[in-house]
Amino acid sequence: MKVAIDVVPIRGTGENGGAHHLVLELLQGMARRNRNHEYLLLTAEWNHQYFERFEDLGMKRFCVLRQGSSDDRNVSITSNALISKIISKMKSKLKPYLGSRSNSSLLSDLGVDVLFCPMTAVTYAEVGIPTLSLIYDIQHEYYPQFFSQDELAHRNSFYEKVCKVADSVVCISEFTKQSIVEKYGYPSEKAKVVYISIQDRMSAKSENIANAVLDKYGIRSKIYAFYPANFWAHKNHKMLLTALSMFRHNHPEFDLHLCLTGSLWKEQKVLHDAIDVLGLKDKVHYLGYVPDEELSVVMSRSAFVIFPSLFEGFGIPVAEAMSLGVPVLCSETTSLPEVGGDAALYFDPKKPDTMVERMFQILTNLELQQTCVKRGLEYVKRFNSERMVEEYSLAIESIYGIQAREAYSSRGIYPDHWTEETFEFTCGPSDCSRIVRLSLLLPPVSPVKSSILIVTNGRKRKNYTIDSGVPLQINEEIDRGLTKLGFHVKSLFSPQDIGIPDSRILGIQVLNASVVDKNTDNILNNFHTISTP
Repeated sequence: MKVAIDVVPIRGTGENGGAHHLVLELLQGMARRNRNHEYLLLTAEWNHQYFERFEDLGMKRFCVLRQGSSDDRNVSITSNALISKIISKMKSKLKPYLGSRSNSSLLSDLGVDVLFCPMTAVTYAEVGIPTLSLIYDIQHEYYPQFFSQDELAHRNSFYEKVCKVADSVVCISEFTKQSIVEKYGYPSEKAKVVYISIQDRMSAKSENIANAVLDKYGIRSKIYAFYPANFWAHKNHKMLLTALSMFRHNHPEFDLHLCLTGSLWKEQKVLHDAIDVLGLKDKVHYLGYVPDEELSVVMSRSAFVIFPSLFEGFGIPVAEAMSLGVPVLCSETTSLPEVGGDAALYFDPKKPDTMVERMFQILTNLELQQTCVKRGLEYVKRFNSERMVEEYSLAIESIYGIQAREAYSSRGIYPDHWTEETFEFTCGPSDCSRIVRLSLLLPPVSPVKSSILIVTNGRKRKNYTIDSGVPLQINEEIDRGLTKLGFHVKSLFSPQDIGIPDSRILGIQVLNASVVDKNTDNILNNFHTISTP
């Protein structure tokens, strides 16, 4: 079996958080466990060299995205420019896309049997090739206030596509599985839960090494709580700082400090202002990015790990703390009770007084400390890395040879509905006669005022003229077997030509594209739809 693994979104700079460590652990484990399988890593120019190390384990690499071309659909879940803004002379910037031209038969040409998407995106899914996607969380469904309207629209579209395309999904917690089933209607029987088990990368260090690390960060003599998390809104740092200020006011006998790690994400001023307002100067230590070997020291020497997050798909630091024998104070929300079990002390993350109460209990009750540590060391055994790798391998093997759900796909069309020079629609076999209906537009914003569009349907070719501002309607009857409908736009432009900082080369826009049953006119698939503002 040949398995393609899409690692395009992985960055080597920590932007992917715990997902980065999980993917590396899975790659190493699967390479060692399944010597009879072939693994092909789909990379991008920015990480192709980074994944070279896996060739020593027998994996191969294939670079599918190169800087300076045009396909960023797989990189992350980010906002896209609204079409209305484009048509109104682009009051905001179009998002540049970096990558290479799409290839609808890439995996087939490479002899791939199964596609595994450990960063969720199913960008390279193809008709006829089973796809497994890893789902982390759908936070936007619970905290939409943390996202812009553009981001919400894009995330909804993103997960709708994943649920439509993926033949099976792995969820990192029962909470995540319930969410994807309830919010997006994904079949429960096709969703499997596999807990993240990467806490073993944390290990105890010698006294000398530990003291050197603590001295480096100036915290050796401090009694401190520890919170390792990037400064995203749902991580709830402001509430934690409020709770620390309240604790220090109520219990001055404890000179309790707080250590933070992770990316500030442009929140440095907000953090410093909050620290000043709350009177926590010199009591909060921001350590920035901390390597794993030092992170285990900072965590293991803390009085407790506190995790006030409002939303988590899993909560890796909770398992890491328990594996190191550190007490955990934790939010009582989302997936976190699954991870902390009976070992953590829970609080309401929206009520700082409940955090203060838990802080006081863990610092003053030695018996409670020992109970939390003992229970944590036992509970964390359920998160076993070898079992995790085995379950992922079995999930991949379980879809090998099945009839893929992906019956329809499109290539060469951006999320903002502009096309490349060539684009196409692929339709899998069907037992009914079908028609592909298209509504296309050459928007007035384009300096091109008229263009020829060449349509290829099997051995048939047709030429259409599309004029600026006038929608072009096309109806193409297609075979019942596997069919590819190709389009070639003869006249192109770059947004840079009209003063917009976007390096793409664009053709036309796809307003609507669908496949209907020729006899009943029922819609079989919607490729693209643009809502009227």
